[in-house]
Amino acid sequence: MLLPVGLAVLGLMCLLGVLRVKVGSPQFEMERTGSLVYLPSDGDGLAWAIRARESGPELSRYEPGAWSGFVELERQVTEATSVPLPAREAKLRELPAAAPNQTVDLAAKGVPVLPARAAAAVAPPAPRAWRLVPALEPLSPLGGAAMPEALPELADRIDPKMAEVEWRFLLRLDPAGGVDGCLALTQNADGAGLLEAWLRKIRFDPQLAVDGGWFAVGVRFTNQTENGTDDH
Repeated sequence: MLLPVGLAVLGLMCLLGVLRVKVGSPQFEMERTGSLVYLPSDGDGLAWAIRARESGPELSRYEPGAWSGFVELERQVTEATSVPLPAREAKLRELPAAAPNQTVDLAAKGVPVLPARAAAAVAPPAPRAWRLVPALEPLSPLGGAAMPEALPELADRIDPKMAEVEWRFLLRLDPAGGVDGCLALTQNADGAGLLEAWLRKIRFDPQLAVDGGWFAVGVRFTNQTENGTDDH
């Protein structure tokens, strides 16, 4: 049983050793030969030339330059479509004569270039006389509306030292709104009597007397001109 199998394997090995299989791409070589055909110059030869050109690998095309009448046709089309243009003639224009160069006179050394300008004389403003005028400010929660709009004038001129003092007064009003009692809260200050007399001339809102009649005010001073106006 094993003998036939062994003989078959041995025969196959011998066959593989004898056979040689070559695997590779085939080599193609283009032919370098061709055929030259002479055609007659008559109509048959022209027909064979057209057939050979149309059946060949290159596409045939019409060459206008090969036609003998193409040059004449091109000339006629150009003349028919061209638009004649008038010849342009440039006209020269006379330019105005240039003005001669004007020399600039420079100032001599040490002489000013610009003319001297005299400043206009301005009269100094006339000095104005100033005076101290008293004004009221509420120290109690009354509101600005409770203060009188018009205040009387002081009989005497106020000493400037009085403006340096913080004046405070406690006032009591009568039912008509006049000052019935005046107590200076600022002690050891000259001029308290003058301001007390001035406060007694002031008329307040009578409603303040109904609410209790006692409240505190302060007196401060402002500078005003003698005629009460200020141009600035």
